[in-house]
Amino acid sequence: MLAHDQIICGTHRMRHRVNAMIRHKLGFNGDTPAVGEKLLCLRNDKQLGLHNGTLWTVTKSGLPRRGFVELEIEDDTQHRVAVEAPIDGFTSRDGSGAELPGQPSAFGYCLTCHKAQGSQWGSVLVIDESRWFRADRWRWLYTAITRAADRVTVVQP
Repeated sequence: MLAHDQIICGTHRMRHRVNAMIRHKLGFNGDTPAVGEKLLCLRNDKQLGLHNGTLWTVTKSGLPRRGFVELEIEDDTQHRVAVEAPIDGFTSRDGSGAELPGQPSAFGYCLTCHKAQGSQWGSVLVIDESRWFRADRWRWLYTAITRAADRVTVVQP
């Protein structure tokens, strides 16, 4: 899994499982992100230059306080932003977390295909959960596969 630039799946349940596995493999523990971790922005904030679905790297991480963690995050252009992220965004197992206060974020090692739409990476691992999308299964799989610019690997869960 770590040999790919991005992992894409179909369900939040799988996304949480894969993110937890990768975090464990990389030596990260706990419910809040540490320096060096990959995060997914879950809500637009024009003032801060944050866009829903974009990926960031944690450059500073504070201690959790009153349900939030203060983070400094950086995008691939080295644009840095300080955010106060609700811890529930990292621990919620059933959705995007976009309705949470502050600047909701989630771990970004594995994304749902829905969040990955419009983005592209060199190498993508697709966990084929197309069966959950019944009549739209081929559209889902096409969308997931076409997120790869150079190499795609498709695996069955």
